[in-house]
Amino acid sequence: MVLLFWIIIGALAGSYGPVDRTEAMRWRSNGIKRVLFLVTDKSTVEKYKEYKLFGFKYRVEEYDPKLPLSVEKLKEISAWIHKNIGNFMPTVIVCEENPTIASTFLAAYLIYRGIALVSILMLFMKKSKYVVMPTQEQISLLSLFEVEMRRD
Repeated sequence: MVLLFWIIIGALAGSYGPVDRTEAMRWRSNGIKRVLFLVTDKSTVEKYKEYKLFGFKYRVEEYDPKLPLSVEKLKEISAWIHKNIGNFMPTVIVCEENPTIASTFLAAYLIYRGIALVSILMLFMKKSKYVVMPTQEQISLLSLFEVEMRRD
C-alpha cells in the first residue's frame, strides 16, 4: 500500500514505497516536479531513471544506515528543498529502505522553515497512519538541528 502524506499541500510530501509508475503519475498530477531519493546504495538508482520520462528532476542522496545523519546533511537537503519549493518546484522525499529517514528529512525541512520540533512531532503523531515517527536517535539529531537553525 502506497501512502502519501502531504505536509504542505502541493509542496512537500513524504512517500513510503513501493515506488511505481502509478505513484509517479499521482505525484505528477499533484504538481510534484522534484524527487529526492534517499538510498543506502547509489547502484539502486538505475530503477529510478524512468522517472525522467514523467518530467521529474531528481536528486539521489546516499546514506549509511550504520552511521547517524549529520546536522550539516539536514541543513544541505533542507536548503535544497526550500530552493525548489521557492522556485515552484514541489518536492517529494522517498526512502523505500527506511521510512524514518524520510520522516527525519521532512521534519528537518519544517524546522528549517521555523516550525518547532515539538509541534512537528505532535503533527506526526496525529498523522501516525501516514507518517513513521523518527527514531529516538533521529529526534535527538533533529533537536540539535533545531538549535543550529535558531543560531542562524
